[in-house]
Amino acid sequence: MIKVVIEDLSEVIDAETGHSCGGGYGIPVEQTVYIDSRLTPEQQRFTLFHEVIELKLPHLKHSRIDPLVSALIEADEQWRSYDSTKGII
Repeated sequence: MIKVVIEDLSEVIDAETGHSCGGGYGIPVEQTVYIDSRLTPEQQRFTLFHEVIELKLPHLKHSRIDPLVSALIEADEQWRSYDSTKGII
């Protein structure tokens, strides 16, 4: 199970780039994702999906993650609006 931690990440520096971590990061060994609490709820959701994909599919090119996240969020929003009485999304 993946643990999600939402906290202020303003002091977190990416060891690889020397810059701030952006909106979040994951620690594969711990199966933990950290999300910046300063992001909007929508940004936190996007970042959570992004980081979980990075954690579970480390071989996936980074440039392919954001389009995948967008598609997943769009599909999830359609699913949430599903009207079972009409059988359509």
